[in-house]
Amino acid sequence: MTTIVFYGWPQRLGGANIERYHTGKLLSCEHEIVYLRDNPRPVFEDDAELLEQTRQFATLVDCYAAEERTTWISHNQDAIYIGMCSGAYRNDFPLLCQNQMKHIWVPCMCYSSDIMRFFLAQGYRPRHTVFQSLYQALCFSEVDGLVSSVIHGLYSDLDEPPVSVQIGKTILKLCRADKDKFPEDYWAQCQEIFDRTGYLTRVVGYNDSIEEKLGKPPGCVSVHAPRSLSIAEAFAGCRYIFPGFGACVENWPQVAYEALAHGCTPIFERGRGGSDEMDFAHQVNGMDHFCEHLDRGQVAPQLHLNGLIDSAQYVLDNALVQWLDLIDEVEAI
Repeated sequence: MTTIVFYGWPQRLGGANIERYHTGKLLSCEHEIVYLRDNPRPVFEDDAELLEQTRQFATLVDCYAAEERTTWISHNQDAIYIGMCSGAYRNDFPLLCQNQMKHIWVPCMCYSSDIMRFFLAQGYRPRHTVFQSLYQALCFSEVDGLVSSVIHGLYSDLDEPPVSVQIGKTILKLCRADKDKFPEDYWAQCQEIFDRTGYLTRVVGYNDSIEEKLGKPPGCVSVHAPRSLSIAEAFAGCRYIFPGFGACVENWPQVAYEALAHGCTPIFERGRGGSDEMDFAHQVNGMDHFCEHLDRGQVAPQLHLNGLIDSAQYVLDNALVQWLDLIDEVEAI
């Protein structure tokens, strides 16, 4: 059994933050899991339950100050460290490399932060890099000497009790409060979808900076601040989840798994990154194709959803095997 240390405690409503939870939970079947707090932000109320669930299979270590964290790492040099979109991991990256620690870098998007680009240019390399899509791997193809694998992101809740399909004419956009997640014409897209199909839009992850960019939402759109709804409340009554046309390019969007787990069908615009590789999600080419899809719907929506979940579970099963094999490989080096 290997000790695996994730940089960062799990949090809800944020790709890599919740992915740490699912990855650690699944790897805990064979390994000891530790989460190392990587920032001083307070624990939000809706994260408290998640942290309690995390304690059932992992240890939470509260030492986010750099000096304290370095001391803790020096006493745990035999562990494998995983940096999954963590600022603290980026800060510790040269130290981990210089001390020849076993560490795995999981870039969370299709780009690397400036500081990681700088470290890579200086010749620092992690023991292994995990790309979550072929698209992402191609985005780093100019970096020489990266020992890497492509392993799709993990999610641990699709094997829960049977999921009932959501019934309702609402489309969900669930994201962190980042104005770059919204194309300039997003409200116009929502209005056209409503005019052509009668589908409303629910946006969860809305703040003043988004309103400053887009203006007031039309009447067919309801907006909700981050964390104002639980995940179950966000998905309730939403038949589909869709980020919009021209939204920022994603890697392997964790939200697609969350959608299926809550009875909602994920739809993505074709040609927008790693989501193209999700065989269990619907891909559309333009507004006409999208509206035709909504109008057509599915003859047997529950059977259709069950088929998508089975397809996604197959991807997850393969990803878990790849992760377990990778841990054994890194441990043996």
